[in-house]
Amino acid sequence: MALHLALPPQGFGELYYWIAAGVRFDDVTLINRQVLEKGPATLVDRNRHYWRLWVRGAQNQLDEIPRDIGDMFSRSLLVLRTQIGRRRRSRGRH
Repeated sequence: MALHLALPPQGFGELYYWIAAGVRFDDVTLINRQVLEKGPATLVDRNRHYWRLWVRGAQNQLDEIPRDIGDMFSRSLLVLRTQIGRRRRSRGRH
C-alpha cells in the first residue's frame, strides 16, 4: 500500500485510510461502500461523539473527586472497554 499527499512547504493536509474485515467478501464491500458514502471524517466524528457520551454516564458520579482523577478514571474506562470484548452465547452453551 502506498499513500501520497502533496503539500506545499508548511502546508497541512489530512489523509484517511481504512481496513474493512468481514466473513464474506460481500461484508467487506458493504463496509467499504458505507465509508465511501458517509465519508471517513463523518464516521470518525460519530465515533468520537459516541464514546464521549458513553463515558459521560460514569462521569456524572464523579463530581466529588478532583477533575484530574476523574479524567484518569474516564480514560481507564475507555481502555477497559476496548480490551473487554462482548461474548455472545449460543443457545444451550455456557
